[in-house]
Amino acid sequence: MSWDSYIDSLIGYATDENGESHIDKACIIGKDGGKWTSDVHEKCMKIEQEEINAIIQAFDSKDFSSFQTNGVLVEGQSYRYLRHDVDTMLAKQKDFGASSSSAVKQLL
Repeated sequence: MSWDSYIDSLIGYATDENGESHIDKACIIGKDGGKWTSDVHEKCMKIEQEEINAIIQAFDSKDFSSFQTNGVLVEGQSYRYLRHDVDTMLAKQKDFGASSSSAVKQLL
């Protein structure tokens, strides 16, 4: 089962009163590394398995030091690691946007 319709819902919730969406792409990844959304959705983030594994490993180990040194790689783009807390990580790329990951039972 694919959770592609959740991408549309997530983007819809991030749309302001002027109709501008503050999310361009999204994907859902299980904490086991499996993608819950499919790459066929036009707004699905096409994140590589190696990138997924690095993010999951950081959340599992609570060690984000490699991101502090090398940045967070998403869709081949390197984002500057900003911070994390118990279940959220934030990263940013100047003039390109931001990446946020939230982990409970899956990554968003």
